[in-house]
Amino acid sequence: LQWSADTVNSITATSYALSKEIRIRLGGTVRIKFDLALNGTLDTAYGKVYINGVAAGTERTATDSTYTTYSEDFTVDPYDEVQLYGYTTNAGKACLQRNFRMYYTKAAAADATVTLD
Repeated sequence: LQWSADTVNSITATSYALSKEIRIRLGGTVRIKFDLALNGTLDTAYGKVYINGVAAGTERTATDSTYTTYSEDFTVDPYDEVQLYGYTTNAGKACLQRNFRMYYTKAAAADATVTLD
C-alpha cells in the first residue's frame, strides 16, 4: 500500500461525479482498490476509476449496504491523477465509497546507484 483515501464519501449524484483523487509522481503499473456500497436497497450504486478525468476502469455496482472491494490494474504516467467517480440511480439512496487505495512496487533501480564495486 502506497497511498490511500479511506474516508467514506456519500454521493447522491445521478450521473458520474468525482469522489476521490490521488496524484501519482511515478509512472508504471498501479493496482487500485476501493469499496463500494449502496445506502439502502432496491437501487444501484456505481463506481469507476478514471485517469485524468477520462474513464479507464470497469464499471462496478452495488445493490445493498454490504461493502464490496474491487481491484483493477492500470498503467499510469508520472503526475497522472487517478480518480474514483460514482453515482446512484436514486438520489435518496447514496452511493458509498471508501478505502480508495493505490498499490505499486517502486523499482529498485530508481532507489539506489552503485558507486563502488
